[in-house]
Amino acid sequence: MTQETVTETARLTEVMRAWGAAHPYSTLDIFLGASVEHGDGLSPRPGVCFTLNTAFASHLNEIGVPSTVHLAGVQDHDSPEAADVGSHLTVIAQLDGQPHLTDVGLGCGPLTPIPLQQGIRDFNGFDFPLTTHECDGQRWWRLGIPPALSRAFRAMEFCEVPDDPRAGARAGHFLSPATSPLRDVLLIQGWVGERLVTAYGATVTVRSNEAVLARTTFEHESAWRTAVQDWFPDTFANAELSAAWARLQGLRA
Repeated sequence: MTQETVTETARLTEVMRAWGAAHPYSTLDIFLGASVEHGDGLSPRPGVCFTLNTAFASHLNEIGVPSTVHLAGVQDHDSPEAADVGSHLTVIAQLDGQPHLTDVGLGCGPLTPIPLQQGIRDFNGFDFPLTTHECDGQRWWRLGIPPALSRAFRAMEFCEVPDDPRAGARAGHFLSPATSPLRDVLLIQGWVGERLVTAYGATVTVRSNEAVLARTTFEHESAWRTAVQDWFPDTFANAELSAAWARLQGLRA
């Protein structure tokens, strides 16, 4: 690896960390029944992979880093032959002529470029294995997710060949409050420094690579809203968090 590649990778790592801090993963809009645009604006609201990664690919192209969108899927099991294709989309960027995974839409995923080479990549003290396999004549890559970081899924798989039309069609399904499997899920998640902060329903969990540092289930809106805003400052309005809390209580009733 040349010094030029190291420098470019380090620069893009800073870009990914800054982007992730400003745009955490969030189902809030879908949870509130808001109309979510599958666009490529350069300053998206916090959102899910379909908005975050599409916008990030546009941002990378805007700053001169060639990038493409790829159909993907997250898995809640360990079988690489049964990917949930279409439940995710991801981004591949070209750094010094070599493709790198640059995904800012996983929530608990690594905010650093990962070259498409089999091996284990470290991020904030967690190991993310990257492997590959063939499916229907195409190469697919599989990024393993450490069990400590997610109870919802074990891996993310993506096709090496870009597929904007299919990715766009699946985005429409996931972003519509009428059809989205996320419509009753209230999840806000992102890296704050080396800590992963997850607000799932009324519970806020803070984890490092060593242990769960804190896990609190809130009984009152004001305390929950303060905790979310403290971890993700200048990101969510009081009114929308209050509306989300009210709907959450309705679902729990």
